[in-house]
Amino acid sequence: MTGTQAVLFVLFILRLNRETNGFLSISPDKIKRLSDYFLVRSPEVFNRVNQPDLSSTRALSSQAQGAVPPGGVGGSGYRVSETQFQEKYFQQVLDHFNFNSYGDGTFKQRYLITDQYWDRGQGPIFFYTGNEGDIWAFALNSGFITELAAQEHALVIFAEHRYYGKSLPFGDASFKVPEIGLLTVEQALADYAVLITELKKQLNATASPVIVFGGSYGGMLSVYMRLRYPNIVTGALAASAPVVSTAGLGDPRQFFRDVTLDFERYNPACKDAVKSAFRQLENLAKLQDYGRIQAEFSLCATPSSWRDVHQLYGFLRNGFTLMAMLDYPYSTHFMGNLPANPVKVACDTILNGTDMLRALRDTVGELAC
Repeated sequence: MTGTQAVLFVLFILRLNRETNGFLSISPDKIKRLSDYFLVRSPEVFNRVNQPDLSSTRALSSQAQGAVPPGGVGGSGYRVSETQFQEKYFQQVLDHFNFNSYGDGTFKQRYLITDQYWDRGQGPIFFYTGNEGDIWAFALNSGFITELAAQEHALVIFAEHRYYGKSLPFGDASFKVPEIGLLTVEQALADYAVLITELKKQLNATASPVIVFGGSYGGMLSVYMRLRYPNIVTGALAASAPVVSTAGLGDPRQFFRDVTLDFERYNPACKDAVKSAFRQLENLAKLQDYGRIQAEFSLCATPSSWRDVHQLYGFLRNGFTLMAMLDYPYSTHFMGNLPANPVKVACDTILNGTDMLRALRDTVGELAC
């Protein structure tokens, strides 16, 4: 989905909600008429039905190079300011499904909110389904949502996923057994459902439609919210959400083919150099030359088994995966410190190296001991 298509999709859902007073009594013919009108007609026709001017949408799409990036629905190059958001906490239920376990126990769930653009009580609510990380990191790198909120006069909420950031149900003991048992997708979805419902009451916004946004795992949560709580969520926009592959469907190798293609597109020789370096590492592992592996990659300790080398493989592979996922034309810092155009930087690094294994190390980065 391109940036423009993503914007049109959200506007279509909002208009559909207004035209039908919600989705409770909607005919397939009505959906098709509105869909044809919004997704097929030109922006000029779009403007004639009192929708915002799409010139800013086209600029947004151009800046985003036609893509809604993974890991966070952002990518327009627009940087969100911390001053736009208020940081708040919500007393969230510990266990939504077993009240015998922790009784009426609650924990403080963090969320960020801005009503800077909101038509109070009337405008829609854009709700980011937080994924695996500090919620500030996602909010400050998701300019697409705030730009669209300005167009649609929307309230924006970024909710932090339980067990991440400052939303720790049991504080420092959150990752012990059995406390870690409440870290599930179902609990996280229920958190968001409760949070949305209560905030709508507090803000006198019970009539405001809710559109959920998310990227990667967060995108999966957005899809699941729409499926599981259709009475709460009007629409969902999921960027790079691996719903199909996570369900065990499709080709499990396709993701890494796409990662490889990113580097190959920049320079076909880059792919060959990376494969050559991995083959050298594999040959050293077969010879059990663990001392050489430790020296070449500046490891904190010398590997002693194939399992150790497999861990190194995973670290190196994930480095390339991260660079492909965050291959933005500007530097990013929300999933590690990456330069602008990291795929280009990585390829130039490995292609300019004389020792392939050390070049592979320099490309991915050294482990901190």
